[in-house]
Amino acid sequence: MGKFTGSECIDKISPSAIIDNNKIVPFPVSPQSEIKINFKKQPIDEIEVEMEQLGESKKIKVEGSVFSAPNEKGKYIYILFLVVGTKEVLLTFLP
Repeated sequence: MGKFTGSECIDKISPSAIIDNNKIVPFPVSPQSEIKINFKKQPIDEIEVEMEQLGESKKIKVEGSVFSAPNEKGKYIYILFLVVGTKEVLLTFLP
């Protein structure tokens, strides 16, 4: 899904800033827990997940609609890139 990596929005707010500005409280997830992506409306044609911690981000392996939390404790932000039909969607969440 390289179509997301080449796009850049100049006035975007970082996921960390969105979470901090809206006082979003994270919820605890045990290390290596399975996180399942589930939406009421289907189908989702493609899913790509990036994990951000301390300003660093990396791509996470997704199998079907499931991925695993990391081994290390910390505050992680997940960014989901979805393709649904002809639409590209970006979602951010903080477990």
